[in-house]
Amino acid sequence: MATLRHLASNAEHPLSSRHLIGRAPACQLRVDDPGISGYHAELVWDGERWSVQDLGSRNGTTLAGRALARGEQVPLPCKVELVLAGVVRLELIDDSPPQLFAQASNGEVRVAADELLSLPSDDAPELAIYRELDGRWWVELDAETRELAELDTLIAGGRSWQVFSPGSLALTREVGGDLLLAQHELRFRVSRDGEHVELELVSEARAITVEPRVHLALLLVLARARLGDAANPELPEAEHGWVYREDLPRMLGVEPELINLWIHRARRQLARAKIRDAAALIERRAGTSQMRIGATRLRVEDR
Repeated sequence: MATLRHLASNAEHPLSSRHLIGRAPACQLRVDDPGISGYHAELVWDGERWSVQDLGSRNGTTLAGRALARGEQVPLPCKVELVLAGVVRLELIDDSPPQLFAQASNGEVRVAADELLSLPSDDAPELAIYRELDGRWWVELDAETRELAELDTLIAGGRSWQVFSPGSLALTREVGGDLLLAQHELRFRVSRDGEHVELELVSEARAITVEPRVHLALLLVLARARLGDAANPELPEAEHGWVYREDLPRMLGVEPELINLWIHRARRQLARAKIRDAAALIERRAGTSQMRIGATRLRVEDR
C-alpha cells in the first residue's frame, strides 16, 4: 500500500487519500519539531497519482531540492526526497493507491485485505469494515451497520482505533467483470451425520468449490432457515431467513464468540475466491441482532 518513509528514523507510515503532515493534533502524520507548521503539507491521491502541496508553511517545503511556493501542489514521485522546513526528510517508497487502514491508540496498524477488515484482529473480530460495490465503506457491529466516515474513530478490543478510508477517489475499478454473489447458487452438501459440510458456488459460467471449513456449519444453519421460510408462500421474501444472533451458539453448539469469527472467515474465504461482494454473504437487520445469509439461490443436499 502507499507508504511514506521518515528517512532519519526509517519509520514507515501508511497513507490515507488526504494525508496531513504537521504539528497539529489533527494531522495524520504528526511531526514534533519546532520548525514544522501546525499544518505544514498535505499528500493527496487524485485517483491516478500522488501529489504534495505546501499549506503555506512558515519554513517551506522542498521536493528534489526545489522549493515549493506556498500553496503549490506538484506530483510526488517515488524515491524523491521531500524535505519539510529544511530538517524533516521524507520519501514516498510505495505509490500504490491508498488502502483502508486502522491505527490503534498503541500504534498498531491493521490494513484491509480483499476490501475487508476486522478489528481488533482476524482471530477476535468484534466489528467488521467492508466495501460495497458502489465504493462506500461500511462498519458493521452486532446491532448496527453504518457508513464509515473518511476519518472515523471506533472502539474494539478495549482500544480506540482511528480508521482512515481511501474514499471514493481511490475507486477506479470496473465492476462489470467481477464475480458477484447474486450470480451464483450456493449448493451445500451435508454428510449423513451432519458433521461434514461442503459448499459449491455455481453459476452458468463456472463452479467454485469452497474448501471445507468448520465455519460452513454457520452458513448451513442460515441457509436452512432461509429455505424453510421461503417454503411458506404467505411469508414475504423480506422476512425470509432471519435468525437472532444469540440463538446461533445454541443451534450450532459453540461458544458465542465463535459467531463473529466464523462470519469473518466465511467472508474472507469468498473474497479470496474473487467474489467481489463477499461481505454480502451475511446480512444484518438494522436495529436488531438478527442476521441471515445474503444469498437467495440456495440448495441443501443431505447425503
